Amino acid sequence: MTIGIVVSGLVEAYVRDICKGVSRLAKQEDVNVVIIPAKYYGHDYELNFEYPYIYQFNSLFPYTQLDNLDGIIVEVASVCMFADDEHKKIFASQYANIPHVYIAYSDDTAKGVFLNNASGLLDGLHTLYNAGVRKFGMITGQKDNVDAIARRETFLNFLDSNNLPHDENSVFYGDFFWPCEEQINDLFDAHPDIEAVICGNDIIAGRVYKIAEERGRKVGVDLSVLGFDDSFNAATMNPPLSSVRTDCVELGAEAFRSLMRVIRGDQIENLEIGTKFVIRKSFTCFDGIKTLCEEDYKPDFFDIIKSSVHVIDERVILTLRSLFNKLVDLVLSVSKKEMTSKEYAKTAVEYLDKMFELGMEDYIDIGRMINIMDDFFDRIIKKCWDKEIIDIHINIKSKCYREMVFKLNASLDDKTHRYTQKVVSMQSFVRDTMAFERGNDLSYVQVLSTLKWMNIKNAVIYMYDHPVIHFQHEDFIIPEKLSIKAVLQDGETLSITKMKQHIKKKDIFKNKYFDWKTYNTAILMPIFFNEIIYGVFICDMPKEEYLYSELLVSQVSSGIKMLSLLGTNEKLLKDYEATLRSLKENNIVLENISKSDALSGLYNRRGFESNAQKFIDSQFAAGKKVCIFYVDMNNLKIINDRFGHQDGDFSLKVISDKLKEHFGDKAVIGRIGGDEFCVATEPREDVFPGEDLFELYESFSAFNEKSDKDYNITVSAGACVMDKDAGLSLSQAMTIADEDLYKVKALRTKNVIKEKLR
Repeated sequence: MTIGIVVSGLVEAYVRDICKGVSRLAKQEDVNVVIIPAKYYGHDYELNFEYPYIYQFNSLFPYTQLDNLDGIIVEVASVCMFADDEHKKIFASQYANIPHVYIAYSDDTAKGVFLNNASGLLDGLHTLYNAGVRKFGMITGQKDNVDAIARRETFLNFLDSNNLPHDENSVFYGDFFWPCEEQINDLFDAHPDIEAVICGNDIIAGRVYKIAEERGRKVGVDLSVLGFDDSFNAATMNPPLSSVRTDCVELGAEAFRSLMRVIRGDQIENLEIGTKFVIRKSFTCFDGIKTLCEEDYKPDFFDIIKSSVHVIDERVILTLRSLFNKLVDLVLSVSKKEMTSKEYAKTAVEYLDKMFELGMEDYIDIGRMINIMDDFFDRIIKKCWDKEIIDIHINIKSKCYREMVFKLNASLDDKTHRYTQKVVSMQSFVRDTMAFERGNDLSYVQVLSTLKWMNIKNAVIYMYDHPVIHFQHEDFIIPEKLSIKAVLQDGETLSITKMKQHIKKKDIFKNKYFDWKTYNTAILMPIFFNEIIYGVFICDMPKEEYLYSELLVSQVSSGIKMLSLLGTNEKLLKDYEATLRSLKENNIVLENISKSDALSGLYNRRGFESNAQKFIDSQFAAGKKVCIFYVDMNNLKIINDRFGHQDGDFSLKVISDKLKEHFGDKAVIGRIGGDEFCVATEPREDVFPGEDLFELYESFSAFNEKSDKDYNITVSAGACVMDKDAGLSLSQAMTIADEDLYKVKALRTKNVIKEKLR
């Protein structure tokens, strides 16, 4: 059985945890998993200048519709983070014909698994209320985000149920992932005497710490802060952050269980995974919490386990829990004086050593453990009147902390060494994915051979027969056939012969080169460069490396783009050599080639330079100036690839006609390259070159409005004015105009396709 899981990339920790939860149970049930790391559905990526083409990840959506998956889990909340309710319905509807379960969403076709945002959050709010806090405010994520909505409603319902006043300035909306200092400052400005800030997640809480300090407020002293997610850094913040713990690993596991029931034909209902409030010193009332003063209070092992731990061997967890409980029981038994102080300390250190031998730091949040044990020791000592027992406790605490610091330093040194190795490997990876000599099929093997630094042992590169141009507002259609260019099997690379490369698109998850016996969990990723998608590749990237998945896509795509360019260059070189041979065989002398361009009817480069120089000499002799315009067609390659070379030629002819129409018969006009034109003319009286070009652009706009073509024909242009005293040559003036052109080109938008096709 093979299932898929659609998520919003693999960079965010909670998404990685969901995938871990799914993969863990799938492996136990012998179910194969394909992770499909899409991006944000319905988001306008043209506004994202840093990553304008990341929408290409959404070209993976159609791979879930090929009747090659037995079921699918869809993490709707993040994938549709920027979509309204109507677009969420449209997105979800594509899975109506396959057994499916949602995460953080439900509709008429399927149920979902949700995090219960209310339970842990209410516990935290009631803790503050019972301690006397009455002035609350909230900073949460995007206004229409499902988690932000749930947490806001819980917060406002709490205020209403306790008759606490609130208005439109009680909740401010920022961003779960990006800095929101402006909204935090607005909250403090609206409520200068605020006592508690409730944050949509721990990232926002970190920003609240920073702004509070700048304003002279001290978290944990005169201001309480509550986070959400209980992320890795929460316990190590200063002071440690009180938070609401979410178990996204269990969220993924429960989504898998629900999907298995759906596949079997069982009826399911929406299911909620509980959240747990974890109190730390970011609450001003921390020292007064009564529950920690109870006689039978003992630290809970599951309070120190990492919320994101991926259990590889549950026996390790059980052993660690047993050793931790023994350590706690040892501390509680000190009052019986059954051992000497040294014996107590020695036994405690032995328990710690055994825990570190089991890899405790991989399973337990050490910072959280230190905070809990520190409080545990302090409370016991405060209630103790026997100086000898107090000294024993202090000795145990000192020995334990010293041992933990020693072990953590050793662990940190090891991690630093491994990180350094990772950086070196990453640099080699970036270099090696671009180090090709030939652009043939054998070079694809070299791409896969660079993946070993990520511990990837199995991978397949599937290429489309022809690259596909894909704009973000278009539905992507997978070509019917793909070619398997290279395979990585158990760490060994394999090149596929031409005769065996072709495969149907529905078979990419099941063929002789893709064996689930070696995968269990695989990740499908696009190969793209800007608007062009070359294909996809699938690999068994270890869960520990998920964070680097987008780097992997970027470098593999860059490498394959380089292969494509090399292949094109090799073909051009062969064509060039064939042309030279033909010219030589026919005794054609290059110097006698016509000075005109056959397609446009304008001068070619040679003809333009010859006649433009004559024009310049004539103008200078008469004491007049000359203006050189360098004109470049926009998007010729896209029109050629999308609509054919006939339309490309048509576009070049239109530009030639427009230049002749605009600059007149006295100007010298040439097509000096594939999509490049140059004009030498006398500057118009009282008209700056920029104004002249604006009129030229307007003439193209008017043409496009009337044209029945499905694309726009546009140009970019630069100018340089020459006079006799400046001493510029024609070549220098053309270079200056060309540089001016590219400044203009960098600011243009790619509006080649008319709106009706989007």
